[in-house]
Amino acid sequence: MFFFKNFFRNRKIKGFKKSGDVLKKAYTTKEQRLEAIEHLKNSEAELSVPQLLKRFELVIDHGLQDTKEKDMCMQEILSHKEKSIPFVKECIKIQKRISWPLRISEKLLKKNEYLELLLSNLEPDLIAFDDAHIERNIAILNALKDVYDKNVTEKVLPFLKHRNDDIKIAAVEVLLSQATKNKDELAKKTLTLISKEELNDENSRFLGHTKNLVSQNKWG
Repeated sequence: MFFFKNFFRNRKIKGFKKSGDVLKKAYTTKEQRLEAIEHLKNSEAELSVPQLLKRFELVIDHGLQDTKEKDMCMQEILSHKEKSIPFVKECIKIQKRISWPLRISEKLLKKNEYLELLLSNLEPDLIAFDDAHIERNIAILNALKDVYDKNVTEKVLPFLKHRNDDIKIAAVEVLLSQATKNKDELAKKTLTLISKEELNDENSRFLGHTKNLVSQNKWG
């Protein structure tokens, strides 16, 4: 009896994994993906959630359809409540595209837990220049713009020296948020000091953006 139960369980797991693989493959049709999502619904969290999370690795050209499918996956993951949390956290640790998993974790976790998740997944390797490193850090920095805590500024400051302008600008946006909404004086002082630096060909985009923000807020 145990053999047969194990056999059918393994078949079920393989079937769910197959559906999950459909959700992350670029060359699939809308109908195939919707069928896969339907197959993954209404089952145990440990079977369905890791597979549904694979949909967030894929970006399709049709924006509205992409958003619709991701929203369907998100709602199904949220329906499992706290049972989804370990799988979402693991996904955020390893996947390249994590904007949607971060959105899900914000809804599942308490405020302090969500903050810890964001800060612990920042990767302040200032010389890293691969796409995954850049995309992950930007997603986390964008999420931190809506989280107000005294520890955020200190954790974000190193990213102002990153090689990538997009990461540096995302970090500036976080500091702006902390300065204006959390009244963080260190964030305000940092942005003001940066704005006094001289523009050159290498820093014009980042520094120009920072100068504009400081001017808008009438600092310094």
